[in-house]
Amino acid sequence: ERYPQLVDEPYDLPDQVPSTVREVVRAMLDKDPAKRPVPGEVVDALEPVLHGLPAPKLTFKVRG
Repeated sequence: ERYPQLVDEPYDLPDQVPSTVREVVRAMLDKDPAKRPVPGEVVDALEPVLHGLPAPKLTFKVRG
């Protein structure tokens, strides 16, 4: 098959991926473009997930 992504179902994401993220990614890969979420819906769905992540820590030193 030349374009398997058009006919095959996508693989499941690993269990480590939050369920909300898995659901959004699956929706974005829907074969029917009309059923895919628009960018604002993706942002609204993922924003709470991003806010729940720990703050990044920078660990480099500036040389002077």
